[in-house]
Amino acid sequence: MVVVAPERPARKRRVRGLRLRFGSRPPRARRGRSRPLTLLPQGFILLGVTFAVILAPGGSIVGGVSRVLCALGVTGWAVLADRWADLRPRASLAIAFGTAGTVLGAGIGIPHAVEDGLSLRSAAGLCALLVGLTVLVLGLITLLRTMPFRARLLVFACIPLSLLFVMTPLVTTVAGVNPPPTMLGLTTPADRGLAYDDIELLTNDGLVLQGWYVPSRNHAAVVLMHDSGGTRSSVLVHAVALARMGYGVLLFDARGHGDSEGDAMTLGWGRERDIAAAVTFLSSRDDVDPAKIGLFGLGRGGEAALTEAASDDRVSAVVAEGPGRRTPVDTVTLPFGPAGWAQGFNEMISYAGTAVLRQALPPRSLQGAIRNIAPRWVMLIGEQGSIDASRVYQQGSLTNVVVWELPDTPPSQAYDLHAAPWEEEVTTFFDRTLFPRTVPRQ
Repeated sequence: MVVVAPERPARKRRVRGLRLRFGSRPPRARRGRSRPLTLLPQGFILLGVTFAVILAPGGSIVGGVSRVLCALGVTGWAVLADRWADLRPRASLAIAFGTAGTVLGAGIGIPHAVEDGLSLRSAAGLCALLVGLTVLVLGLITLLRTMPFRARLLVFACIPLSLLFVMTPLVTTVAGVNPPPTMLGLTTPADRGLAYDDIELLTNDGLVLQGWYVPSRNHAAVVLMHDSGGTRSSVLVHAVALARMGYGVLLFDARGHGDSEGDAMTLGWGRERDIAAAVTFLSSRDDVDPAKIGLFGLGRGGEAALTEAASDDRVSAVVAEGPGRRTPVDTVTLPFGPAGWAQGFNEMISYAGTAVLRQALPPRSLQGAIRNIAPRWVMLIGEQGSIDASRVYQQGSLTNVVVWELPDTPPSQAYDLHAAPWEEEVTTFFDRTLFPRTVPRQ
């Protein structure tokens, strides 16, 4: 006897077909050890929202909107892909998203929360870090469970290398192109007994920079540049020392720092335009001889001063305190110790990441810039971590470079620890290179 199953109604057949076609995910993706990824779509959505909040600030409005739409679009694609992918592709997708969340959270959330307090962006960064780490770990666990034993051993061996040569430089790059805001100090030149003017500088790419100018009494003037993460307040003590000798001093907040417009960058690429605007300002002053303009900079500010002077004949002399490596050429040509190769590799990754994230090419190398400054004079102040670099730069241009070495001095603290020698060395250097008019010291 043959038993014939009753035919399902047409409506039920259509509903069942739709469920099979548009269900949560294929049965084989839910079988086995897939429980750790049960909430993966929700994790993707949460990471996508935090990415949009983190990436929205900075640049133009069009750029911000484009970054937000890109983050949300990638998130939507990941959620759809999770519904249909097998277990191993889902684990790989979790690792990719988890890595992105960890990098953005560690590079933006932590520094901004420490320096700027709990803001919307820092809170989103901390959330991205927490969710990203969770998704990353769950993705790794799930992927390892789908692998044979020998493949697991290989993955375990690669994890430390990935942390050292992938995660670390990526976090450094993200932090470098998204530094926390810097606030201007409360002390002004007037508090130090100096008359000054509040001034604005307009760069050739349309940014307005805020600064102070102390008029010159000896027809010579010096532009002072702070290090990354500082403001004009950071070089106020240096300005006071030079102003008392009669020099005009121009202090300003670099782009993205203090009260100035623009986006900051730890490497300081693009700050040459800021210095060019400052030199243009001094060249138009009646109290300054255009042939007697010098530059002084701390850290990245000094490196930008060297780069600008190489292509700006209006600059007569440069003092750079604590120069290091600024470009791939500098990293390749400067000597490294046994542990320095990892640092050099990480720096190269940071250069490439910065170029991609900021759509900017690296400036010329510092060695090439110093050679192009000749026959104008350059003084390098070598401190802890920058003495070897200063010696290499001097060897590359012996005719116009002098080095003052301070091996026991932390970076950018030469004046704080050696005020009298600093005034003697730096003012003597500018006296011999700018030839200012003799005036009584205030």
